[in-house]
Amino acid sequence: MPSSSESSESADTNSTAVCRVVIIGAQRARVAKVASILNSDQALANFQHQPPDYEDQTPAINITIEYLPCVATFGSYKNASGDVVRYLEKIEYHGAEGGCPRGSSLAPFFDTVDDAEVNQKLRLDGISVVAIGCGIDSTQDVAMIETFVNGVCSASVEDGHSSIDAPILQCVQPNGEYSSMKEENEAYRGMSADEKSEAVQSGTIGPGKMARFAYALAEGVIENAIESAFPKQEKVYIEQDAKAEKEDDGSEVGEDASALTVVQEPVVRMRDPSKVQFACRICRAILFDEDDLENPPHSRSSHSFSRKHDKPDGRGGAGQCESQFLSGGMDWMGDIGGMEGKLHCPKCHSKLGLWKWAGAQCSCGTWVTPAIQIPNSKVDELNISQVAPPAAVSAGGLIPGLSSLAVQPKP
Repeated sequence: MPSSSESSESADTNSTAVCRVVIIGAQRARVAKVASILNSDQALANFQHQPPDYEDQTPAINITIEYLPCVATFGSYKNASGDVVRYLEKIEYHGAEGGCPRGSSLAPFFDTVDDAEVNQKLRLDGISVVAIGCGIDSTQDVAMIETFVNGVCSASVEDGHSSIDAPILQCVQPNGEYSSMKEENEAYRGMSADEKSEAVQSGTIGPGKMARFAYALAEGVIENAIESAFPKQEKVYIEQDAKAEKEDDGSEVGEDASALTVVQEPVVRMRDPSKVQFACRICRAILFDEDDLENPPHSRSSHSFSRKHDKPDGRGGAGQCESQFLSGGMDWMGDIGGMEGKLHCPKCHSKLGLWKWAGAQCSCGTWVTPAIQIPNSKVDELNISQVAPPAAVSAGGLIPGLSSLAVQPKP
C-alpha cells in the first residue's frame, strides 16, 4: 500500500485498497484448499477497475483481495431439561494459506487502519465479506457465526477504533440438482481426479465453487464501494446530427443545447408475484422472468460430462442444465452487438454470465445458438407468490438471516 504522500499525489489517477474476505469452514484442510485456489489465481486475488474514457471522475482502481481462511469450532452440552444445546466455541484464523496448525484470533482484522494511510475516496477497512461453507451449511450454525461477527465489530468500535460496518455474510448454496450441500459434497468426493480438476477450473462444484463464491461476494462489495466513492454522473452526449428544437414558448433552442441527449441508467424490473423471476444472488435485483427464457428450451444432449457413482434417480449420470438461457437481449445488458462478451448485474455490477452469438455449450452437453447464458449459481429463482427480499445490499450493510433465505432449487 502506498504511503500517505504517494496516495495524495496519485489520488486523481490511481487508487489502491484492500478488501478482506473471511472464509469460514468446519475443517482446516478444506478452507486451505479454497485459499490455495484463490491465492494461486491472480484474477481472483486482485480486482482492477479501469473506467471508460468518458468517466473522468473515476480513477483507475487496483484492489487487493486478502483471503482469511478460518475454522469454526462448535461444541455442545445438555441443559437442565436434558436437551442438547449446540454453541460456537471459537473462530480461528489459520494463516494466509490456511496451513497453520495453531489458529489465532480473527479480531485484529476487524480493526480499521489509520485514516492517514487510506485513500478516503475508497475505504474498505476491516473485513468486508464473510463467506461460509466447507462443511458448514445449517441455518443454526450460520446464525451463530453471524452473531459472533457482529459482536466482534461492536467490540472493535468500543475499543476506540473508527466505526466499522458489519460485513456482507453469506453461506454457499447447493446447485439445483442437489437438495443440500452435504449431498453436493458427496457427489464431488465421488468424482475421479480428472473430474475434480475440471470442477476446480470451472468452479461449478467442490472447493472451486467455494473459491468462486468468495470472489463473487468480494466483487459485489468492491463494485458497490467504487460506486459510493465515485458516484456516476448523469452522462450527456452530443449528437452531431441533432436538429434544433422548439421551446415551449416557441423560441428555438440554441445549437449547443439542442444537441444534448441525456442517457439514462438501465432500470431493473419490479417483482411480479404472478411470474417466476430470477434475481441477482448478490444484490437481489430482479433481472428477468420465465417469459424471457429460451422457448422452446433446448433438449439435453445424449452425451454428457459424466460423473462416477450415478444415482438411482438418474442424477449425476447425464449432465444437468446448470444455466439459464435467454431468448434475447434485455435493456440492462447494454450493448451486446459484438460477437461475444460478459454480462454484469446493472445494480451491483457483479459478473452474471455471457453472450456468444456463435453459441455456447450447456453443462448438459447441448450446444445452444445463439447463447445468452446465465449460470444458476449467479441468480436466485423467485417462485410465484414468493416475496422478494430487499433489492439492494450496501457495501457495509447486512441483511439479517440472508444465509438462510429459502430459495427454490433450479429445474
